[in-house]
Amino acid sequence: MPIISGNIGNSGYAVRQDHTQIMQYESTNVYVNWKWFNPSQGLVTWSFFNDSTMKETVVLFRNGYYFGNAYWPIYVQNRLTYWGINLSPVRNRGINQNSMPIGVVDFLNGNRIIAFIFTFSPGQRWSVLEGGFSTKMPPTGVTLYGVEFEKSGPFCINYDPSQVSDWNRQTGTNMSGYSPNPATVSTVEVSMPPSSPFVQLFQNDSITDGECQTTSQETAQTMHQGSETKRGDDLEDIVGNILKRIRSI
Repeated sequence: MPIISGNIGNSGYAVRQDHTQIMQYESTNVYVNWKWFNPSQGLVTWSFFNDSTMKETVVLFRNGYYFGNAYWPIYVQNRLTYWGINLSPVRNRGINQNSMPIGVVDFLNGNRIIAFIFTFSPGQRWSVLEGGFSTKMPPTGVTLYGVEFEKSGPFCINYDPSQVSDWNRQTGTNMSGYSPNPATVSTVEVSMPPSSPFVQLFQNDSITDGECQTTSQETAQTMHQGSETKRGDDLEDIVGNILKRIRSI
């Protein structure tokens, strides 16, 4: 994929494209592109390349929101992701098994979301699947934002129950998010570049510093350990069949 304008650096945007795709990059030397993995199931492959001699961490914006900000309580409950506890490079288990952590993404001024956080070692190439697309609604508006480590520690994280009800309505399933909700979670927080847009899909999600002040003694720290989960099923089947959904955004 040739660069058509700009140079990748630590400030400003760089843009590159192939015959059909335009990608934007801010504050990162990581590149990304996508291609169809299984069009009939709405599956695409995201392929990343860290063209740097340094470790880099990014979040992915496409189709109007940040990858991982929708339905993450279901992803956690069904072991499709895990809470990141540091910015360790993602492990390559193969396209059908690769997964990435979620964590807190800080836009400052009290604006925070949960999203996937991708960390790559120097020169690393890595790919992951995402479902829910169609030939009429492919990935669009793709931007990678470089992020910086801010802190780690306990957070009280509350998810909007409509994340679960909306999922079930669109997929015709009867799945659940993790419990308890809210839950105390030990995870990492990263900060976004100042010019990055703040987009939060479910407005009743909330994130506060410290442990939850609840009567329950149960926390999410054990249930949501910050480590990768080994699965017996291929991610292709999980994403293609369980996670397939209508994109209305």
